[in-house]
Amino acid sequence: EYLNLWLSFECDKSTLCKPGHDILCSPGYFSPVGAVSELGPCQICPLSESELNKKKLGQTTCSSKDYIAGDVNGDGVLSEREILQLFYVFTNGPEWGSDFQKHWENVNTQTCDLPGISCGGEGEVIAITPNNAKLCAGSSDCQGLPSELSLLKSLQIIGLSGASKLKGSVPSEFGRLEKLNILKLDKCSSLTGTIPTEIGNLKSLKILDLSNSGFSGTLPSELGQLSDLTTLNLGLNSFSGSIPSTVTQMKSLKQLVLSRCKLTGRIPENIQNLQQLENLELYGNRLTGSIPSKLSGMESLKRLDVFSNRLTSSLP
Repeated sequence: EYLNLWLSFECDKSTLCKPGHDILCSPGYFSPVGAVSELGPCQICPLSESELNKKKLGQTTCSSKDYIAGDVNGDGVLSEREILQLFYVFTNGPEWGSDFQKHWENVNTQTCDLPGISCGGEGEVIAITPNNAKLCAGSSDCQGLPSELSLLKSLQIIGLSGASKLKGSVPSEFGRLEKLNILKLDKCSSLTGTIPTEIGNLKSLKILDLSNSGFSGTLPSELGQLSDLTTLNLGLNSFSGSIPSTVTQMKSLKQLVLSRCKLTGRIPENIQNLQQLENLELYGNRLTGSIPSKLSGMESLKRLDVFSNRLTSSLP
C-alpha cells in the first residue's frame, strides 16, 4: 500500500519519483530523510504496538532494521534493475542526457534495454558502459558510485572513461566483483581517494585504467595479486610513496604505466620478472637509484620511458 502511495504522489506508474516529490513517512515507517524520496519509498520498521504509538511522522532511523536504499518494491532484496536505478540516482541521472533519461526513468524499461547496459545470455548485467552520459553534471550533491554495484555478481565491465564530473571514490565493495575483467575510470578528474586494497581480490581483472584522475595515497601492495592483469595504467595521479615490489608478481602484464604519479623510491629490482611486458612508462616521477641492469634481458619490451626522474645511472 505504501509503495502505491509513493507511486501515486505526483508520479505515474511508469515514471520513477524525482527529487522534490516527498511525503513524510507514516508512523512505523522510516527512510534516511524521513520521507519518500528518489532513494525509494519509506520502509516498515518492526515495532510493538506500544512503541508504534510513540512514533511520529517522518522517522529517519529504525533500531531493528537498516534502510535498503533503492528497494522500490519493498521486498528487502535489490534487483539488478533497482541497483542500476541507484547508480542513476547517485550520479544525477536526469542530467545524463535525454537519450538516457527517457529510458532510465521509465520503470517499464527492462534492464537489458537500458542504454549503456549490456546483458548476458540469461539476462544478467555484464557491462556498465553509458558512453557520453554526463554523470554528475549540473549537481553539487552527486553521491558518486554506489557500493551496491558490487551486488551485480555477473558484472564483467565497468567503463566510465571521461566522466570528469563523477565524484566520490572507488567503493571498497568493488572487491567482491569476482568476474570483473575491465575497470576503466580514466579521465575521471573529480574522483578522489585511495585505491582500495580490496582491488586485489579481482582475480579475473585484465585491464585496470585509473589514469588522469584524482587518486592519491600509496599504491596498495595487493595489486600484485592481479595475476591475470595485462594492462595497469595509473598515470597522471597524485600518489605518494614508492612502487610496490609486488608489481613484479603480475606475470601477465604487458602495459605498465605509472608516469607522472609523484612516486618516489627505486625501480623494483625484480622488474625483469615481467617477461611479457611490452611497455614500461615511469617518466615524470621522483624515482631515485639506478636503473636495474636486468632490464636488458626483457626481450618483449618495446618501449621504456624513465626520463624526468632522479635516477643515477644510464640505460644498461
